Amino acid sequence: MTAANEVFEKRKINLPKSQATVTDKNRYEKGLEVQRSIFGPQIGTITDDMTDDQKVITKYLSDICFGDFYTRDILDVKTRELITLSVLAANGGCESQVGAHTSGNLAVGNAEDQILSAILLCVPYNGFPRTLNAINAVKAAIPEK
Repeated sequence: MTAANEVFEKRKINLPKSQATVTDKNRYEKGLEVQRSIFGPQIGTITDDMTDDQKVITKYLSDICFGDFYTRDILDVKTRELITLSVLAANGGCESQVGAHTSGNLAVGNAEDQILSAILLCVPYNGFPRTLNAINAVKAAIPEK
């Protein structure tokens, strides 16, 4: 990024304003705060039984995904959750995370029809198998009425 910024400055290209709302010192705590607001207070204890390698990945998730990105002001949390769910569905093989983010979507106020619509809109990009797997994961995560 530093090299890119230097080139931009030399070419008199205005640098975009930073969207960051956290610092290196508080990004983990702020990310964990956002995670807890979506998934509940147990988020801070899920690492208790993990190996050190798993704990590192979980910390990165709090730091980067939630601390660096979810704390930004450009999109609200409801929109970020729908986007996250759509990206996970596109990746395929992320059914566990699709289920977790379905619960997250419900927790932030997205309705079941919005969640399913977001998945269905991605059919042309994701294909039918991934879409069907994502729908099954969504359905499994939605409490029965």
